[in-house]
Amino acid sequence: MVYMALTAGIVIIAITIAVIAAKTLFKRSWLLGWLRGSGGLLLLLLAALMVLSALDIYSYRQYEKNKAIANVSFSELAPQHFKASLIGDDGVEHSYELRGDLWQLDVRLLTWSKTFARMGLLPGYRLDRLSGRYVSLEEEKFSPRTVHSLWQSDSGLDVWALLHEYGKNFSLLESSYGSATYLPMKDGALYAVKLTPNGLAASPLNDRAKQAIANWQ
Repeated sequence: MVYMALTAGIVIIAITIAVIAAKTLFKRSWLLGWLRGSGGLLLLLLAALMVLSALDIYSYRQYEKNKAIANVSFSELAPQHFKASLIGDDGVEHSYELRGDLWQLDVRLLTWSKTFARMGLLPGYRLDRLSGRYVSLEEEKFSPRTVHSLWQSDSGLDVWALLHEYGKNFSLLESSYGSATYLPMKDGALYAVKLTPNGLAASPLNDRAKQAIANWQ
């Protein structure tokens, strides 16, 4: 009996709340105000997301034919331990320590759809990471490995990652990954990395680098 009364009391209270809510919702002035407020907040959120996206996209550089996107040189610190000096096309030099026998540079690419590409819009790129690798499979598995991130988005929004994860049906821009072929590290070796229609290509710029490639191959 107690539980029946309690149930009835809860139902009556719920019905009363529902009636009050219905009356409030169907007041035209309140509903229109709520819609305007919600719409305004959504537009502000959309504007903020667009600004953050623009700041992230601004960090990409436009592809230029036959232009090196980076030069990488090496100084040996110890066996299989090198200091890599990377100079991007902005002329700024950064130094990283790499362990192993080989090195590789990766970039993130933003490419336009075929329609926009025909209009002359060129891909954009951003240096992503520099890594070392051992020739020996056993060393690669058990020895210390080094991978350096070359960029962290200041906007807090990663457009490339969003496109890569959710942009399969987005027809304007496409995200992809580009990696240069692994090449040997050697004291005094200097390499240039170029972005080509087929991906990244690294080439030797001095005799030390040419000799390292010849001995490796």
